[in-house]
Amino acid sequence: MENFGVTADVFTWTAMISGLIHNGKRYQALDTFRKMFLAGVVPNGVTIMSAVSACSCLKILNLGSEVHSIAVKMGFMDDVLVGNSLVDMYSKCGKLEEARKVFESIKNKDVYTWNSMITGYCQAEYCGKAYELFVRMQEENVKPNIITWNTMISGYIQNGDEDEAMDLFQKMEKDGKVQRNTASWNLIIAGYIQNGKKDEALELFRKMQFSRFMPNSVTVLSLLPACANLLGARMVREIHGCVLRRNLDAVHAVKNALIDTYAKSGDIGYARRMFKGMKTKDIITWNSLIGGYVLHDEGKKVFTSIANDYHIIPALEHCCAMVSLYGRANRLEEALQFIHEMNVQSEPPIWESFLTGCRIHGDIDSAIHAAEHLFSLEPENPVTENLVSQIYALGARLGRSLEGKKPRKEKLLKKPIGQSWIESVQGKPASVGPWGGQGGHAWDDGMFTTVRQVVIAHGSSIDSIQVEYDKNGSSFWSEKHGGNGGSKFEKVILDYPHEYLTSVHGTYGSYDIWGHVCVRSLTFESNHKKYGPFGVESGTCFSLPKSESKVTGFHGKAGSYLDAIGVHLQQIHKEDNPSSKVVLHSHKNVHNGGDKEFEYSVIQGNVGQNFDIFVALKKKDPTLPSHQPREHTGAEITKHKVVTDTEKVQPKAGGGVKTYGPWGGAGGIIFDDGIYTGIRQINLSRSVGIVSMKVCYDSRGQAVWGSKHGGRGGFKHEKIVFDYPAEILTHVTGTYGPLIYMGPNVIKSLTFHTNKGKHGPFGEEQGPSFTHKTDDAKVVGFLGREGLFLDAIGFHAMDCKISPLKPSPHNAIVPHNNSGVAVIENSPWANKLVLAANGRGEEFERGVVKEPTPSGPGPWGGQGGKSWDDGVYSGIKQIFVTRGNDAISSLQVEYDRNGQSVWSVKHGGNNGVFTHRIKLEYPNEMLTCISGYYGPLNNSDKTNVVKSLSFYTSRGKYGPYGEETGTYFTSTTTQGKVLGLHGRSSAYLDAIGVHMQHWLGNNGYSKPQHNRASCFKVY
Repeated sequence: MENFGVTADVFTWTAMISGLIHNGKRYQALDTFRKMFLAGVVPNGVTIMSAVSACSCLKILNLGSEVHSIAVKMGFMDDVLVGNSLVDMYSKCGKLEEARKVFESIKNKDVYTWNSMITGYCQAEYCGKAYELFVRMQEENVKPNIITWNTMISGYIQNGDEDEAMDLFQKMEKDGKVQRNTASWNLIIAGYIQNGKKDEALELFRKMQFSRFMPNSVTVLSLLPACANLLGARMVREIHGCVLRRNLDAVHAVKNALIDTYAKSGDIGYARRMFKGMKTKDIITWNSLIGGYVLHDEGKKVFTSIANDYHIIPALEHCCAMVSLYGRANRLEEALQFIHEMNVQSEPPIWESFLTGCRIHGDIDSAIHAAEHLFSLEPENPVTENLVSQIYALGARLGRSLEGKKPRKEKLLKKPIGQSWIESVQGKPASVGPWGGQGGHAWDDGMFTTVRQVVIAHGSSIDSIQVEYDKNGSSFWSEKHGGNGGSKFEKVILDYPHEYLTSVHGTYGSYDIWGHVCVRSLTFESNHKKYGPFGVESGTCFSLPKSESKVTGFHGKAGSYLDAIGVHLQQIHKEDNPSSKVVLHSHKNVHNGGDKEFEYSVIQGNVGQNFDIFVALKKKDPTLPSHQPREHTGAEITKHKVVTDTEKVQPKAGGGVKTYGPWGGAGGIIFDDGIYTGIRQINLSRSVGIVSMKVCYDSRGQAVWGSKHGGRGGFKHEKIVFDYPAEILTHVTGTYGPLIYMGPNVIKSLTFHTNKGKHGPFGEEQGPSFTHKTDDAKVVGFLGREGLFLDAIGFHAMDCKISPLKPSPHNAIVPHNNSGVAVIENSPWANKLVLAANGRGEEFERGVVKEPTPSGPGPWGGQGGKSWDDGVYSGIKQIFVTRGNDAISSLQVEYDRNGQSVWSVKHGGNNGVFTHRIKLEYPNEMLTCISGYYGPLNNSDKTNVVKSLSFYTSRGKYGPYGEETGTYFTSTTTQGKVLGLHGRSSAYLDAIGVHMQHWLGNNGYSKPQHNRASCFKVY
């Protein structure tokens, strides 16, 4: 331009900078921005925005801050485009506080401003703060767009909370009036696969197509890894059909993924045909087919064709695959010959692959040969050193002469890594594990008398555990092992000293394809019941089989997650044979179809990382004599009549509890949750039958979740929440039958009957029916059999006088005469109301329960913090509840006072993570009742706080918000509306109570009268 006498102005420079950024040349763009300043050209807002965008993509914080200072000096901060780019830059660089300051300084925020800040919080896994902004933007009349919704869904998926993600996914069209797009479906499908829920992801894939959304290559690439196993052969063909219909087979990555999936699902022939049909093949294409042939023992032919037919020089990955192929086929001599022919003796991955073959076939001499090469190539690698030392130790144990070959003693680590086998002599303590990854630092709690409780934080993996031990009758808490994450917190509380842990099992694996290995799930078994699973059951299984021992301590490795875990054991019974035994790495139960009385357990373990041990045990089915199930073959089914089958098993003496059933099939294994004081909630999963069931019990005012009984999957999920203690489960009915012709019986449907009515039926009412309906009894526990489905079910019922509740009144409000209202003089607020002198007495009815819970006066909770009282208003418009991981952090309410909106102060602290907004359709919807739980934050803290809240309105229920553990409370069981709240607060919401206006008369309403009075009470 200068050659033609034309001077570049700001628009020319800006166009040049934008063009370079658009073509991915961001460093050149920033250099051009610098030259622009040197040329004396003053930038405009678009120039500043482009420069900040380049810094954002390159994550150059220092230069981005300099551009920010230029924008401030030149007065561009009022430009919303500049502000948006700065928020995005600081968020991507991890400086969320600076991003929030810029965000708050922008006066006219648009949807992209909100999206930038919400994206920053979601990427940093601060979903609570992101949701707070998500709610706030709608209050400021900024409508979220599809990017906002997808960002929130992605944030919850990354945080391991797929339930919240699915909730937003379902609400975006219904409440947000935003049409889902393909990216929305891809996010929720990928999230379910990432968190181990493959069946749900495949079901969503079908719903996506049924909703007429077109899957793209991202959808297919997310789904195919879920089908890469022998059980996924049918599903991969279904996905391939979708690929052909959508013309996605032109995408090279999709073809590579299909070859890999077909090979791993057992169809190597079709994988080969697809391979031959590809015109262009890259290294991933070859590796996918070689990996498939490794499984099918035909890899050598393919490897030869790489060089001879296609004239491609084999890479190190190809050589490693061939060495692994020879090793798995027990052709170790040919593997050594191949290594020397390919001249790859100096590559550690080659010897690691060779060592894998030695491990599989137990060739100690060849393993030592490989170990020597590994040690010479990586003498400073601690993992290699420990691996070599273990092999030498095992060789010496087998009588090998290894003098002069041992590595330097001072170079070895003090403790072998990954050792997961032990020798346990009768009566002596023993250590097992750890199982998991090699990251983090080692920890060991030591050995104690027993375990009292375990606190688990988890999401997509186990983030941390903390254990309460018993030390000679005294409580002792361990340190928290792991990081500070986890979207869910669970407590395994044992009935000490009668209950103790006997077994621990779970899975470990990588959180994603780049992450390190950590513990993904944990399940604990005691001498009474099973707890869990907690986390996502994905990866490699490990288990400590049940034995005559109890867990007395834990050890392992921990960093940001629980990387590995092991246990200390102490035998509690003497065995006849004092010989040593080996407690092994993992186990898998395989039922023998021809003999229902026995089952086989195949147990796998290892020494270090290189030698596997397999043991097969045959044992009797641990049936319970008092609950022996049976196949009911005598029931007759006709077109108009079903013969009801009722089986009663009389209980042991005492307690007033009778056991009924179980009814159903004889497959699976027996379970029995035991006896509690009531039933709070039941979660069902079903498809053609009842797949699984999980029950929340009441144990003397404490909410206790039982184990999940049944299999995984199910396309329909039901949550039956009882209004406990007013609503009592009195009996259960249902049907059972085979899923296929001549197949085993499973539970097909269930219906739950209470003193308020019935819930269900859930499932298909086909087959023989069963019931245990009796007078004056309530269900206090479940038992039965479980396998891939809920095979059989029975019940524990306690004698109890039950009175049916009268039906609730309609939602209309009966107007009242204000002449019956009196005003208190010198009251703290102008409109506080009390019962007038001519007011009627309060009438209410409730169900009869054995141990009624507290119902007024409030507040309910602890005695800490300062007292507060909002007073009495005309009604409540909305409530904001902020909660942490353990308790309710704060509460803020918008009241209505004679048509005017009045906000309360925020009661509580600022330590909340999740914010919930309960917005009522006032005045048509009113708050009628609150309930919840209160208790201590932990065992060392004796101060009670509110842990959970539920809000009942004239149109339904909101919540529960928080962890439903501790002591239950409810504001009232009569009909009325809440006009104000009071309580105590500090860093948390310590206690809460209500100001209540009751509706008088039968069933909660006054009969028509001339002199009607309102009744106010403070609870």
